[in-house]
Amino acid sequence: MDKAEEGGLRLYLDYSAVTDDTGTKGGALGHTIYINPEYVAPNPGRFGAAVWLEALDANRLDEAEARGGGDVREVDYFLYYAQDVKPLDATAEVGWIAATFPQRHGDRAYTHEWYVALGLNDAAWFRTKENIFNPYLVYYMDVDDTRGGRIQFQISHTFLPARMGLARAPVWKNVAITPSFLMDVDLRGLTKHTKIASLRYGIEVFYDLSDIFKIPPKHGSIGVTVFLYFRDCLLGDPYEDRLFGGMTLSYRR
Repeated sequence: MDKAEEGGLRLYLDYSAVTDDTGTKGGALGHTIYINPEYVAPNPGRFGAAVWLEALDANRLDEAEARGGGDVREVDYFLYYAQDVKPLDATAEVGWIAATFPQRHGDRAYTHEWYVALGLNDAAWFRTKENIFNPYLVYYMDVDDTRGGRIQFQISHTFLPARMGLARAPVWKNVAITPSFLMDVDLRGLTKHTKIASLRYGIEVFYDLSDIFKIPPKHGSIGVTVFLYFRDCLLGDPYEDRLFGGMTLSYRR
């Protein structure tokens, strides 16, 4: 998600329809909503809060855990602070996540975790105009239920057809194509061991709809993203490999 560099209030809204990507047996069509207001300070960084909600067929959950009476499976609340770290050519972020599970009961209905993330500007390393791999590293530490951690490392690259000789093409000028790879390492959170939990390969195709709806830049932008991922789960039963995809409608201002 691109963040604005200027000071002021920003707003990011996403709605996604996606096949179930939990990696557990079953699977169903899910819906997610992401709301993220953010204040970008002139100096030195930015503060933000967000809410992420996922709804899924309640009957897909284990009956021993589900309370029923609704399809909302998870609601997460975020608080974070991010700042550029010029000596490292990176952006550092620290945050807190409170995760609630309305269909569960007791202590399993809530947990929270801290995280530290580092997004690296590899354009400075390779002396290029644009980032090449966009390396992103984040460490999560659950301080309630599992008291375990996990590390995620991701690389991605966005191809812009408009910069490849298609700037005047009616459709391609508003398209962005992003392949990505993500490695998830479990640190005694899901299992009693430290091991690679999964490898995820994916591709996203984004189309900016602002021109079609004639939305002035001062009023923000809207777009649609179609995505497809394959997650190679390495933890064994009850987790399994999963091919999943979907579509996201987004608004940025």
